[in-house]
Amino acid sequence: MIKKLLVMLFMCSVFGHIHAEPLAIVDFSVDTIETLDSEGKVIATVPVSSLPKTAIVVIEKNEDLDLVAIKDNSGEVVWLDTYYVCLLYTSDAADDM
Repeated sequence: MIKKLLVMLFMCSVFGHIHAEPLAIVDFSVDTIETLDSEGKVIATVPVSSLPKTAIVVIEKNEDLDLVAIKDNSGEVVWLDTYYVCLLYTSDAADDM
């Protein structure tokens, strides 16, 4: 009984740790990228150099539209299409740098 409980607690802690690591943008596949609203409508086309340096922490992810939300240099939340970004979990990003 205690072994089962210990195994269950261990598994919960491992999966909780993996899930708790936030995503980050570590690279872009384009030189200019469209910033979008939460519905995927284009707000502006901006050079990637105007965005914060990588690794940019992802605030939110929209699985249905394949979008990620980040804060730009002015602190405003903008959405980006995941097709144009390379995403990694932050611990993976630290290992690659």
